Amino acid sequence: MTLMFSTMSPQPLPAFCQTLAAAPDLRGALGVLYAEMAANDPGLELAFFPYDARKGLLTARLVAGPSGITTTGIELSPDHLPAKLKKDVLGGAKLVDFGDLSNDFMKFLSFGTPTGGGYLLLHGVRFDGELYALLAVIEPKRRFGGRATDRMLPLIALFMNAASKFAERDARAEAVRALEEVSESLHARYTAIVNDLEIQLADARLAAEGKGGGDTRRVLQLEQAAREAAAQAQTASERLSAVEQQVSAAVAQLEKAHLDMSNQTLQLRAQGKVLYRIERLLEHRDKAEDPRKLLDEVVAAVSARE
Repeated sequence: MTLMFSTMSPQPLPAFCQTLAAAPDLRGALGVLYAEMAANDPGLELAFFPYDARKGLLTARLVAGPSGITTTGIELSPDHLPAKLKKDVLGGAKLVDFGDLSNDFMKFLSFGTPTGGGYLLLHGVRFDGELYALLAVIEPKRRFGGRATDRMLPLIALFMNAASKFAERDARAEAVRALEEVSESLHARYTAIVNDLEIQLADARLAAEGKGGGDTRRVLQLEQAAREAAAQAQTASERLSAVEQQVSAAVAQLEKAHLDMSNQTLQLRAQGKVLYRIERLLEHRDKAEDPRKLLDEVVAAVSARE
């Protein structure tokens, strides 16, 4: 599946935050990140690899490019990453440069090698203490100018916050879906058992009435079995209620975590606005201007609140 989006000129960090926050889903957020990174550094490639913890595999490949985002199914194990880099990648704390190993692992992740060569950069995405995905960047080698890594880091950090928000939403939906499946399965199972026992009990009563009480013992046994099945159904219902309470508590914790992340995002936006004001002041200042006046303006920019 391909999701189309338009590229844009580089934005100030606060504007990028707002655009990222407006993304409706993970693909949209990935498109926003790619558009901003490509505006700063044309020629780079960006991909997102969701991880399935139950299978221990990367199960999809979302590649962002000038024509949009293309999603394909894959089955790759992150255990095949080089041992000396794997811990840092899966730890999700930093962007890891594969250096001389880049070409080999570009092929492993199904990237083509850029003309003139390039660097593979990987960043693990973690949620609730577990690996959630890998974010991959292909940075082309340039004959002039430095590496683009420093420009990428603030953008990637903000994208990580957005990815955590979508991971939280997916986890909540998965918990609700699993609870519904368990509830439906238990209800269907015990309904079938009770219905079967009721049919057997009715048959036994009819047989007992026709034979003058010869099957009374069988009737009593079936009545006891029906009572036991009803008790089991009640126990299962109580257990299900307990599971519902646990899920509700987990959802409340996820909502709190989401609120905390939202507050952090707001703080980052405020800090970004302050940095942007300071950059503008420094860019447009007159060299002959009194340094004390410039200092006062910088202090005013830091103190300003919107």
